[in-house]
Amino acid sequence: MSLLWWMLLLVGSIWFYSRLWRRWTDGKLFYRIRIPSEAKWEGDSLTVEMELENRSWLPLPWVALEQPLPPVLRSEGENSDCLRWVTYLLPRQRVRAGFRLTCTRRGGYRWEQARLETSDGIGLEERWYQLDPGCSVLVRPRPLDEAELTPELRETLGEKVVRRWYQEDPSRLSGVRPWQEGDPFRRIHWAASARSEEWLVKQFETTSHTTLHLLLNFQFFELHRIGADSRVIDFSCRLAAHLFRQAEAMGLSYGLESNASWQGIGGMSVPAGNSPAHLDWTEEALGLLRPTAAESFSHLLNRLSGRLDPGAQLWVVTGYWDRRIAAGLERLRGEGHPLTLLLLGEPGREWDLSGLPRDVIPIPVTLPEGEQGEVPA
Repeated sequence: MSLLWWMLLLVGSIWFYSRLWRRWTDGKLFYRIRIPSEAKWEGDSLTVEMELENRSWLPLPWVALEQPLPPVLRSEGENSDCLRWVTYLLPRQRVRAGFRLTCTRRGGYRWEQARLETSDGIGLEERWYQLDPGCSVLVRPRPLDEAELTPELRETLGEKVVRRWYQEDPSRLSGVRPWQEGDPFRRIHWAASARSEEWLVKQFETTSHTTLHLLLNFQFFELHRIGADSRVIDFSCRLAAHLFRQAEAMGLSYGLESNASWQGIGGMSVPAGNSPAHLDWTEEALGLLRPTAAESFSHLLNRLSGRLDPGAQLWVVTGYWDRRIAAGLERLRGEGHPLTLLLLGEPGREWDLSGLPRDVIPIPVTLPEGEQGEVPA
């Protein structure tokens, strides 16, 4: 009789514990992800920290977590598109685990909800949750290296071309600097050189401030929402990042205009500026651009008409051309904006540049080797 009593007591205790466990642990599991705050570029590695906290007074003997990764991040192993973690939690315990990830491509995404499964350890009660980690990740495009630039791009983006854009005023002396090979002797500041016992040359202020606006086209078909070429888009963003860094180093104001979709309304627009903070802003904007067009490129050109600074330089990067784009560029060129046209395409591609504005020399830019990827709208 006593054995039966003890067996009934054991079964009742287990049943009571499972019911109590379900009631006291429901909604008491807290989950979040910590991501390094520093900027991330394509190819970088980062360590994300997952944190689980049991806020109940009963243990969680078994916790299984599956976290899908954003498309821009991948982990090592077979299941590279998600993270898996199995652990346990004591009452009021908090545990952390770090995972090494690689930034495989440019883009900004919010982390999807994680799937968690918990058990009372006996098998009588199991719970499933979907918890939001409450974070997002932004991977910026890695600027093109000098070795990746074609000779045409080096000449177009090079310092010699950019220096032609601003004229010095010999009546406005701004300071002196050490003499460099190629400086004319008439620029030597003789008094300052005598005092410092080294050759110093005069520096003058410019008569005008050069502004550069980069126009990125994410349209690839007459109907702009049909789809896009991921290779062209990614290369365009890397080229833009390279150009922005070069403009920053040379003291030029630069801005971004694009018909690409992003998390905001309409196309992307970054006003012209020049500062480390502005460079950070433009690189972040390049990472946020989606591989789809929010509007046709000709519509963007029409909106820019009359809004840009007088004499602003326009750099147009496109992998698509039609007569409406030509008309929009002709209108901007007629407003006094010098144009540089970079045409992105495969080797040997022939362009039908109908309506190309006069005096604009197109510069074909060959895409690097790789598989062509079409991104549906």
